[in-house]
Amino acid sequence: PYLLHSLGNKTRIDYGTGHENCFVFFLTALAQIGFFVPEDAESLALGVFWEYLQLARKLQLQYKLEPAGSHGCWSLDDYQFIPFMWGSAQLFDHDSLLPSSIHDDLKVRQYSTEYYYMHCVQFIKEVKSGHISE
Repeated sequence: PYLLHSLGNKTRIDYGTGHENCFVFFLTALAQIGFFVPEDAESLALGVFWEYLQLARKLQLQYKLEPAGSHGCWSLDDYQFIPFMWGSAQLFDHDSLLPSSIHDDLKVRQYSTEYYYMHCVQFIKEVKSGHISE
């Protein structure tokens, strides 16, 4: 059921962090049965999950899915949390991308296809109104 539940809830027509966790659990279950090897971890996190995130974003927009649960009150993004954690790890000790870089639209656009965190910020700027600090 992890894979099925990773795309949102068809009854409530919503999507949230629990759904993205289902996808990670699905990948973890496959790893536990030996489908993946430890050396696949980076490709899974930066490749497979990236593609899942692109699909999830399309579904969120196409079907106007409601944020599940707390409606995003604990995160900048109403739908995702894992990309912020992994994105922070990607940017740890980065030479030129600092926390304040999220306010630089050029840097956000430039790095949104390379770093999860910048991708998430770009998505927020595209779908929400108002300043990101609100």
